Amino acid sequence: MKKLILKKIKIPVLIFLLCFSSTCRNETAPQKQNDETKKNQAQEKARFDLKELEKILQKKMINLKVQTPTLELYLPFHYSLDQSSSYLLLWKLCDLEINSESKGYSRVLIENTIPYRGHISTSAYVHLVQNKDKTAVTTEKFMEQHKKAYRKILYSDENSLIYDTSVFEKEGMGRYEVLYFKYIDTLKTYLIFTSEHKAFGFSASNQELLEQAFHSLWIAKNLLNKVPLDTSASWGDYQNALSSLEKKVFTKTIQQLKAKLPDMKADSLFSAKLDGNFELVTMIKGKNKYDILKKELKKYQKGQTAQPLLELLFPEKKQQHLGLLKKENNWKFLYKDKNGFIIKSSYDFHGRNYHHYEVFYSTEIQSTPVLLYTERGADPVSEQMAMFYFHLFKNINHAFNSHLM
Repeated sequence: MKKLILKKIKIPVLIFLLCFSSTCRNETAPQKQNDETKKNQAQEKARFDLKELEKILQKKMINLKVQTPTLELYLPFHYSLDQSSSYLLLWKLCDLEINSESKGYSRVLIENTIPYRGHISTSAYVHLVQNKDKTAVTTEKFMEQHKKAYRKILYSDENSLIYDTSVFEKEGMGRYEVLYFKYIDTLKTYLIFTSEHKAFGFSASNQELLEQAFHSLWIAKNLLNKVPLDTSASWGDYQNALSSLEKKVFTKTIQQLKAKLPDMKADSLFSAKLDGNFELVTMIKGKNKYDILKKELKKYQKGQTAQPLLELLFPEKKQQHLGLLKKENNWKFLYKDKNGFIIKSSYDFHGRNYHHYEVFYSTEIQSTPVLLYTERGADPVSEQMAMFYFHLFKNINHAFNSHLM
């Protein structure tokens, strides 16, 4: 089963002279994109809007706390960390010499678990570098180091920059990069956040890419912000935390469910597919499972095993691929109301604890009883992400009627 917070993936060691394109880039022709993506790319130049950036930076964050060997980091609910990355990094950022093989260096990858690119992907890098010189990196030094016109600074403040490197892309296609740094006095360590935003292998307008860069800076500026977990977050709070590209994923999913529902037979199921064949949500039509859930769910409390209810809901062999009927998964009720529930499975493997969530919700769509549940592609990475899907299912009628998130 897939791990949710920390992924166990080994990346081959390679010499990576520069992980962040802003300091030294191989200025060759851009990589080829598939014809369909090229055709669908919006060619309009993105418009930088300071008010929009400020609005995004002030967004409420439904946070997820993740522990690294060095410190605690805080992410939006739909992100996760990969701490297994291993490649050689040699990088000079302003006056800071960075060598991944030196003592006092570590890094993590931040991954976006909403597959707006057609897959779960690395969204940013966080480098932690011990150094006693707290003035080694400044925005002034960075801009002096990179005066070339092809790195157009769109925004800068005392510890961050957003800049345009679209010159490296095909004409009309945008690429935007984010650098954030903070010196942590107590650790004598620099935290350096980098991200790059371009449309490679998926369709996005330049404005959407720039907005995604704004959201990256929002994430960076909140990495050390110990905001208490908000257990009362509303559907509006969850929606507001998403970027336009992330919202598109769920709009597309909902539109597919809506289009398919009238033609479905009773007790049949349909899984909406995204680019890359990702399936986030499955819908079962009819009163059978709807009635079972409504009748049986009230018998259970938080912490109780969910196995008996799962066996009632999914006796069919064709459902066993979900892993829901395996006794060793130890499914427990984490949250429920009268219409749906979230279950959690925990297990130990090689000295580490792993966990997994599933979300189920019974409702009526267009006066038709349905059961909705998360699929493998959703794979909620945390309780907060599971709550997002619970709210999505709970508000699915509004989303269907409006065609909008």
